[in-house]
Amino acid sequence: MRFNRGIILGILILAVLALLGTISLENKEIEFSRSMQTEYAEPISPRIDAPIPNAEKLSVSEAQSRVTYEIPVPSDLGISDIWVSKNGIPSEKSVAVKFNNDVLLIVHHIDTPPDWDQIITSVPQLVKINVNGNPGVGTNPGHTTSNGRNFPHPGSVGWWVDGLRITIYSDTLSLDALLKIAETVLPASTPVDKESVETETP
Repeated sequence: MRFNRGIILGILILAVLALLGTISLENKEIEFSRSMQTEYAEPISPRIDAPIPNAEKLSVSEAQSRVTYEIPVPSDLGISDIWVSKNGIPSEKSVAVKFNNDVLLIVHHIDTPPDWDQIITSVPQLVKINVNGNPGVGTNPGHTTSNGRNFPHPGSVGWWVDGLRITIYSDTLSLDALLKIAETVLPASTPVDKESVETETP
């Protein structure tokens, strides 16, 4: 019985070690996921079905009526879906816009420009870019390796202008193509008089 108990005890110890190893791996993956995020920035790969947390899908006019800044959009892309965050005052709500191709645009209100150098240090896949004279960061679509596993990420271009952090994502378009789209985005922060905004039935 002692021998059998010893075997059982050994099996239990191995099981515990295996569990701890799994937890450690999961924690590392969580940390990796967190490392792909930066202050005032979206994860490098936002969810297309819920690109910003605690948001609701609205019509374009209703979305515009929920914020006091003009929602910046590229000039030549048709809007498919638009979300606005439920929390915060109108001037500080976040907006996400999905277009008819695979492009996704996310806007956050931020008083001061992000530290682009720090962001690149945290997410080395990113490089410095410039959108109409406004500095930012961007990347081509690709994969990142962590713990021997590949994690896909979309291409992106992000910049700050007049208190808005704007980021454009695409699973298929190159950094150069995203920059061309970014350069067509209308002025980002023209104040909007909420009482004069026309609304339409969703």
